Amino acid sequence: MVASTVAALARPDAEFIFVDDGSTDGTSEHLLEAANRWPNIRVIVHEHNQGANAALLTGLYAATGDSIIVLDADLSYGPEHVDTLSSALRAQYAAIAVASPYHLDGTVYNVPPTRLALSVAANRFFRSITRSHVATYTGMVRAYSRSFLSRVDPRTLTGEINCALILAALSRGERVVEVPARLAWPDIRRAESRLSARSLARRTGAVLASLRHVPLPKVPFSPAPMLPMRSSAPGYASSTTRQKDWNG
Repeated sequence: MVASTVAALARPDAEFIFVDDGSTDGTSEHLLEAANRWPNIRVIVHEHNQGANAALLTGLYAATGDSIIVLDADLSYGPEHVDTLSSALRAQYAAIAVASPYHLDGTVYNVPPTRLALSVAANRFFRSITRSHVATYTGMVRAYSRSFLSRVDPRTLTGEINCALILAALSRGERVVEVPARLAWPDIRRAESRLSARSLARRTGAVLASLRHVPLPKVPFSPAPMLPMRSSAPGYASSTTRQKDWNG
């Protein structure tokens, strides 16, 4: 898989950072061989498995470009998304551009029904509580602007990092855009996709912990004089209105 991923992605006009999160199957050796052939490939190896959050943060802080695109190693989202996401990020002056299989024009292929149902439910839940246009919160394939990451330190966020970053952006009024995407699991990923109850509980807990970053509704305040009361003491009341969609 390493050779095919490098062959699909590697090109001379970009910086490529591969993070090996403590694998024991020889992945790091194959990556280092690729780095010897391509001077713009950097390989970072975690001695021990630290989890997806840690791997993503390592890559984000190692990258030096103004635009940072994150992909799955198995290319469940094809390499064509690199240019699509980068263009959307720049053209729309966005903080984050998300590859969205749950966009109206997005598609999903070969994802096990149970995993797909859980993912759809989680993303609909986040969309309902944020009342935003964003349809995909949990996917890691997206582009980030360097300036956004400098304003919101991802290391300070809690919970599942992909959800937390979008929620933090929405909370700050940053622009989050989506591009329709095709999510297609390779057969080997589908065969290895069974989640234990413990893993499912851990992932669910991480996603729920991200809720602390949910944007609060903007409630404008306008003082209005109170009607005369029997008491001779002057007073004022506040009139508040809930904004229907604070992200749109």
